This record gives sequence, structure tokens and C-alpha cells, in this order.
Amino acid sequence: MGVAVLVTVTSIAVSRPSIAFAPEAAAAVAARISSVLPPAARWESAWDAAAAAAVEARLAGEAGDPEGFAALHRTVADAVTTAAGATTPEALAVTGLAPAQLAAAATALREAFAAHDPGRAAGAMAWLAVAAADLADPFQTTSPDRDEVAGARARFGDLLSEADLTGLEVVAAVAVGDPAATALSFASGSASRRDAVELAVSGGDGAGLAALRHERLAAALALARALALQAWRQAGAPALAAPPAVGALRAWPNPVREQATLSFQLPARGEVTLELFDLQGRRVWSRGFGVLEAGPRSAALAAGELRAVAPGLYLARVTAAGYSAVGRLTRLAP
Repeated sequence: MGVAVLVTVTSIAVSRPSIAFAPEAAAAVAARISSVLPPAARWESAWDAAAAAAVEARLAGEAGDPEGFAALHRTVADAVTTAAGATTPEALAVTGLAPAQLAAAATALREAFAAHDPGRAAGAMAWLAVAAADLADPFQTTSPDRDEVAGARARFGDLLSEADLTGLEVVAAVAVGDPAATALSFASGSASRRDAVELAVSGGDGAGLAALRHERLAAALALARALALQAWRQAGAPALAAPPAVGALRAWPNPVREQATLSFQLPARGEVTLELFDLQGRRVWSRGFGVLEAGPRSAALAAGELRAVAPGLYLARVTAAGYSAVGRLTRLAP
């Protein structure tokens, strides 16, 4: 998991235990949510940075009164899942509003998608990431009055390693339906891990603690991604960016590691070829896509197709019947 270092948060002075994890964790989740969207969404990679920045902006607004916002970030899973009428606002107000926050964020994201507004979508993804991180924390989903192993909460939530953030990826898909009900079930699963976290802390098991932390952050990402895809589909599966102009080529995702989709416009029907050129202008790879009709078009590169292309920056060019479209493509190491 790498060498763990205590994250010192200087820009967001939020005291424990009002939020789960250090803000960098929710920002890392927010920046990765969009990877679940298919090429048809036309999500721009630059908007991921906006989602991450929106996490910090959102939490900075709470810095002056962290305990005043604490109920938004907590839920006591046992109380919520066993109390009659647990999904009512009255019940949630007693045990914490984190499930309601997740549901509200999913609604806001669906509305942003429906409005074709990527700026609003990035803000809603930030909200979704914060709520998912809150619900992934065993200490946020159990009673704050419960006896606690000294330092366990801080060590679990703040002792983030480089691998926790740069190596964050989904390892198991999450099935979602109603966001509020999904949040309650997810919180219950997080609460069940508190004993293991405290045992790892009291036993000095740093590797075990790191594994538990990474698993919960990956689960938060999986939850946020699943809800984002659901929101996009419920919004009618809209395209958020205009098609590339004639003569321009766009790759998604970019940088690309394995699979990618190229978008471009053809002014006329023709046989399409893709070529990659290195920075010295040498052609290093090419592939034909057959005859495509005029208009906005996309072509998929399957996993493994770029295996022979070394990591680096390339000029990508699509040609067809005297026409060409160009763009940049960055290849990452597998």
C-alpha cells in the first residue's frame, strides 16, 4: 500500500468527526466518478478536476462550523436499519442525514445531466463523492457515543497513503436501485467493519488497517460510479459536449490506458483510417475502420489494440477520401 503519511489539511480546517476521511479522499473519488460514463456521454476529462475542486469548495464552506454540519455526514446504521419508518426525514434527523445527502446528490446529478450542464454535474459529483465517503466510514455509520480505541478514528480516516489515492479503483461493482435505500444498506456494511478497524489499530496491524481503508474508499467509488451511471441513464443518456468540429478528433478517455473511443465528423461518406504519429512525426500505428457514413462518427479501440504503442504523447489522425481530422492522444502504461 506504500508508505502511509498523516495528511495535514491546511485549506479545510474541519475538525473530527464531522466528515469521513481527509478531504483528499473524497476529491480522489470525485475525480474518478466520470470514468463509468460511456463515450456517448461525451464527458471531458478536464471536468474531473472541476469535480475534485468542488469537493474542497463544498467542505470549505463548512469550515467555520463543522459540528453544525456534522449531521449531514453521519448516520448510525444500526438505528437507521432497525427503526420503523427509518427512511422518513424525522428518523434520519435523529440518526444522521448522510443517506439523504447521497440521495439528494444523485437527484442533483440526474437533473444536471438532463440540463446538459457539465458544470452542475461536476458539482453534483463532488456532493455524491462526499456522501459516499461518509457512508463508507465505519466511524461515521456507528454511534459517536460508543467506546472507541484511542486514535482509531483519526488513523483510519486521515492516515492516507499515496496508494490510497493514486491506486483508487473499483474492485467490485455495486448494485443500486433507490439511492436512499442503497445508502442505508451501504452504511450497514461499513458499520460492520468497525470492530476489524479497531482491532487492527489496537494490535498495531498497519497493513491490515491500510487494507481496510483502501477497501472502503474503493467501495465509496463503486457506489458513486453506479449512482452516476444510473443518473445519466435516467436523464435520457444525454451528450454533455458538442461533437468535435470538422477537422478535429477527440479521444475518450484521454489519457488512454487500454480502451478508447474516437469521435470525429465526416463531411462525406468514405473509408476511414486512423494513424498515430510520435513527436518526431513518425507513424507508429494505424488501423482501418471501414466505410463510414457522413456526419458525427465514433470508432472504438478495444482493450489490447494499443499494446504495441509505447506510453507517450501522440498525434492521432483520421483520414477519409481527402479529409482528415487530428487531435492529441496520450498513451499510459498498462
